[in-house]
Amino acid sequence: MREPYESNHLSGTALVIRPAAYPLGVEGGLYPRELTVARDILAELDGVVAWGGDFTVPKESHFEIAYAPGHPKVKGVARKIDGWNTGPGNEGAGATDAFDPGRRTRAEAFARSHRARS
Repeated sequence: MREPYESNHLSGTALVIRPAAYPLGVEGGLYPRELTVARDILAELDGVVAWGGDFTVPKESHFEIAYAPGHPKVKGVARKIDGWNTGPGNEGAGATDAFDPGRRTRAEAFARSHRARS
């Protein structure tokens, strides 16, 4: 581990996806459509999940819970996800269009406000 935030892996509040494909300090590893989907998901989760691609020293394979357990935002996102799992099936992963202009605008605005946080 090279960055302090990587210790979050030990607590189970962070994970890496294909770390060798997205090394520390390298940007631009996602195709534009992949980045659009990732940004849409991050915006949907209202900042509760932080992405290493937004860190000062990027690590595009890194995702972490950005708040302490019990934080109201964490509880709110947990309720939202629970609703996706128990609702009628028209929300959540696979049920939204990340390329919808309104969602893209929201995701892009969210991205601008969350870059270089760490």
